[in-house]
Amino acid sequence: VTDESGTPLGVASESDVRQHLGPDFFHHLNDVSALMDRLFPRFPVDARLDNALVAMEAARATCTVIVDNKHPVGILTKRDIVRLFHQAEVNPLLSTVMTQPVITISENSSLAEAAQQMSIAGIRHLIAINSEGHAVGLLSDHTLMRPLELMLLDEADEERQTLTRSRDEAWRRTARNERYQRALLDNFPFMVWLKDTDSRFLAVNQQLARSVGKNDSDELIGKSDFDFFPPHQASAYCADDALVMAGQKAKVVVEQIFVDNKNIWHETYKAPILDEAGKLLGTVGFAQDISAKKRADEAILLRNAALAGLIRGEPLVGVFELIVLSVEAEHPDWQCAILLASEDGKHLTCAAAPRLPDEYAAAIDGMVAAEGSGALRLILNGIVLHLLLTAELAHRRVDDVLGE
Repeated sequence: VTDESGTPLGVASESDVRQHLGPDFFHHLNDVSALMDRLFPRFPVDARLDNALVAMEAARATCTVIVDNKHPVGILTKRDIVRLFHQAEVNPLLSTVMTQPVITISENSSLAEAAQQMSIAGIRHLIAINSEGHAVGLLSDHTLMRPLELMLLDEADEERQTLTRSRDEAWRRTARNERYQRALLDNFPFMVWLKDTDSRFLAVNQQLARSVGKNDSDELIGKSDFDFFPPHQASAYCADDALVMAGQKAKVVVEQIFVDNKNIWHETYKAPILDEAGKLLGTVGFAQDISAKKRADEAILLRNAALAGLIRGEPLVGVFELIVLSVEAEHPDWQCAILLASEDGKHLTCAAAPRLPDEYAAAIDGMVAAEGSGALRLILNGIVLHLLLTAELAHRRVDDVLGE
């Protein structure tokens, strides 16, 4: 600063301007991370002074930060270089000439806090650190003066707000899509999964999670079939995955899947997943419980066999047993019997009960059958059996049953 005649009156630096404005000036501005320099010279403690000087000259920087495993431990400024020049030391280690301990501030702190800290400590440089204590930025008197360029600041703030809005909208869109995908997966009435090329689960629905005894589908992510199924079944599932990926063709297989500690027949569909460039990403699949269909098919085969036996005139005992087995095939929890009424309709005889104990047939033989509906209660070896008998059922013809 000079007078009208050019006589020097004093020096006004950025530090003077910062101190004149005071910390309150920075309250309405952004935080440290928005203004700090992210590209600045930094060297390990075992680096030499020459290395720091070259970097500072190339970057036109006023200081170098010395770090140990990314943690700031010291700083070397232009003032230090002048001091070292007078000491005439020959290219010393930075650890021996740096200023320490170093003063730092969180990157999430406000600029007002940064300006106040620099004013109290009487420093021109302040190192910004992240939550892990790593040096991620540098504040100086010069960077703190940038907000005075109001137009640039307004543009930067508008850009930041635009980026924030875009980011928030992207997050909302991503979250919404994830909810849609989760709802789509979890509302399928059968097991659905997505695997990577190593047959590890990337996504599964709740139906699959519950089938392996888990309440949360996330518990399966990153794991494989070997973590939930018997080894021989897991090997077969992974072998099918490998075939699908090798041939890059979908595959449908009827197989047993271990669900709730028992094997249940499923129809499984598997297909490869490819990206837009044709690169293999993994497989997708679903498995639908077809145990009811398998039981129905088995029941039809048994009824057809019974009908064929009846046509061929085979003994009725064998025909009756096939009929009973056909009903039990469709209802595996049932144990059935065919009872025949005597010619006078007053007594019952067990004609077929392939899965019931012999004591049952012995107890039934010769039992009196009342006219109309009646209930009989038998106790055989501690097992309570309830029979609902009607005269109409007792006299129904075999071919009527087969016809149904």
